[in-house]
Amino acid sequence: MIKIYHSNKLNVLFDFLCENLRNHKGNVFTPFNVVIQVAGLKKWLMLKIADSFGIASNINFHYPNTFFNEITNIDTEKILDRDKILISVVKIFLENNKYYFDKFNINDDFKLFKTARMLSDVFEQYFLFRPKMIAKWKENKLLTENFPPEKWQKELFREITEKSSSEPVCNLFLRFMKGENRNSVK
Repeated sequence: MIKIYHSNKLNVLFDFLCENLRNHKGNVFTPFNVVIQVAGLKKWLMLKIADSFGIASNINFHYPNTFFNEITNIDTEKILDRDKILISVVKIFLENNKYYFDKFNINDDFKLFKTARMLSDVFEQYFLFRPKMIAKWKENKLLTENFPPEKWQKELFREITEKSSSEPVCNLFLRFMKGENRNSVK
């Protein structure tokens, strides 16, 4: 069973994790799965769990995209990940170099790549933490009218998705949770 907990406080989430570990009724040899966003969190959690329980073992940590890939049969090529976004952003910047080069003050290849990498990271974060905004952008609408950067981000996002056969993981996950792809669960 998938349980999703939301909080902006790490200690609250840790308490939920500990409660689930205490109440875990499964086989002791079956790993407990936890989805994390960053690698450093794994080490912190393992230390905190060991401190709370005396031991931390048989816990599998996954990133959202890899976890989604592991529980479904959806082809990974269909998922718009950070690397695909990076390549798309670089191509779009090179195609529309005057607009984006002026906007981001890009004057060399290093700055182009660095800016594209930063934007690919931002978009991946939006996929995970701002799915409502992504849904609005797909409808060619803004989530907030009073935030000027959102307008160019929406336009860039729409260019990326129009040129890609891949889809943000948040869209696939939302469809999965609604039951559209439940038959694809491994």
